[in-house]
Amino acid sequence: MKRKNKAPLFVGLFVVLMFVLGAFFNSQNNGTQQPRAQFDDASPTGGKGLQLVLERLGYTVSPVYEPQKTVPPNAKVWLILDPETAFSRDEAEQLLAWVRGGGTLIYCTGVLEFSWASAPNETSGGIKILRQALEIPEYFAGSALQQRPPAQPILSPLTLDAISIYRSGVQKARGTGWQFGQARENAQRRAGVLRIADAPGGSIFRHDLGKGRVIALPDAWLFTNYALAQDDNAVLVTNLIRAHAPSGAVFFDERQHDDNFAPPERDSVVARLRKPPFSTAIWQLLVAALVFWAFAGRRLGRAIELEKRAPVTRASQFAHAMGALFQKAVRPKAAAQVIGENFRRELARRVGLSPAENDETLARRAHELCGVPFETIDKLLLNARAPIGDEAQILRDAQAMERVLEALKTRR
Repeated sequence: MKRKNKAPLFVGLFVVLMFVLGAFFNSQNNGTQQPRAQFDDASPTGGKGLQLVLERLGYTVSPVYEPQKTVPPNAKVWLILDPETAFSRDEAEQLLAWVRGGGTLIYCTGVLEFSWASAPNETSGGIKILRQALEIPEYFAGSALQQRPPAQPILSPLTLDAISIYRSGVQKARGTGWQFGQARENAQRRAGVLRIADAPGGSIFRHDLGKGRVIALPDAWLFTNYALAQDDNAVLVTNLIRAHAPSGAVFFDERQHDDNFAPPERDSVVARLRKPPFSTAIWQLLVAALVFWAFAGRRLGRAIELEKRAPVTRASQFAHAMGALFQKAVRPKAAAQVIGENFRRELARRVGLSPAENDETLARRAHELCGVPFETIDKLLLNARAPIGDEAQILRDAQAMERVLEALKTRR
């Protein structure tokens, strides 16, 4: 029966699997197109460059991953650049109280669209309190915001306001062009809100709260490695910090928890395997295993039937094995001589004569008892004394000898 070739089926399943994986990773990437500017991240959207610049200027730079009972006493600048940062309401109140006491908070709200079903940190009570305090709506969009920010946008010239403490040494700077919505534009008219930059280069506002201030931006592109390498962006970013904190400690806030906080698995093996590059490597190994199973573990051609061979007797197997043994000992016909001598002795015993009798006498007596032709038995006795022919002929003689002895056994 001809087996059906299933290789096309497995190839089709593999292609479908690749499409599914591609759609999955694409959906994952769509939700993380905004830069996170994370501490010690050297990618274009990371914050490694900002960390190095601040350390060169003499600041102490540290990340914050875990819940904080209080704001560290040495903190001068607090950075919330990651749009996925989330913390509890109590921590938000502590952070706002720290700002009112003289701290500087730089907060990138993250560009959101009306079409989004949810924001990365929508469930964070602390983020909601921070937005309410700064009168930033939950969702906002500018006239130029029709699509999500691309993975690496083309930065536009940044139009700075006349606040000299931020313009010092800045001849040209660039931003994404994203701006706060109309609701936020109206909030600038209230006391304590100053515009630092405006469209087309994007919105930057300063909110004065008590003795401190919050510098709000719609996205974190200005703080990424990609943007800091262009024009005077690095000077502008350091001016935003040095103008209010000439020295001290700067903290990257990268917490990801809420009021119903459970201890994170940041240092566990399982948590690390769930994140790139380990998760990507695991998916690649899984796909490679599936490809190997589909192509190497399956027969791609038609089944090849084994060669049909005639059944062999034990005598021929013994002769073949002995022949191979004596062949190695450079005595190819020794096995045939041993078989012949055994045949002569066994034949003489079964016919009741002595092995010393001549071939004719033994052959006639055996013919009378078993009915095998006289000529056949006489020829076998002759070949038993002096084997002739090749190995195939010797095997055939051994099989014939076995049949003669079997015939004598049954006739007795």
